[in-house]
Amino acid sequence: MLVEEQDFQNAIKRQLIRLYDYQRSDNYDFENCKHLACTEVRAASFHSKCNPRERARLSKFNFSSTSQDKLDANEFCMKDLATSHLMEREKCAEKAERFVNYVFERCKNDSAPFTQGRK
Repeated sequence: MLVEEQDFQNAIKRQLIRLYDYQRSDNYDFENCKHLACTEVRAASFHSKCNPRERARLSKFNFSSTSQDKLDANEFCMKDLATSHLMEREKCAEKAERFVNYVFERCKNDSAPFTQGRK
């Protein structure tokens, strides 16, 4: 897959997560950094860099590591990507890492709308 195609797919997934979060909530606030952080954590879990299935599919190398190492790397990637995206919002930039850490455990496994029932 071409890099541009993968970038496009990542951007589409991120926007779909944003739209879905806004539509499913009665009180989603685009000015609330915690709401935005949760959306970014959720979007990061589907990004090709952070999703273990996508990484395995796209990787030329097959590194052997423990399941815990893979989980730790995946969560680090999700937090890092979500923080960098949240920093794009001027209001949230200064405390972006704190907001992501605050919502991470609650938001990391919410995979809707791509799979239902997992929260």
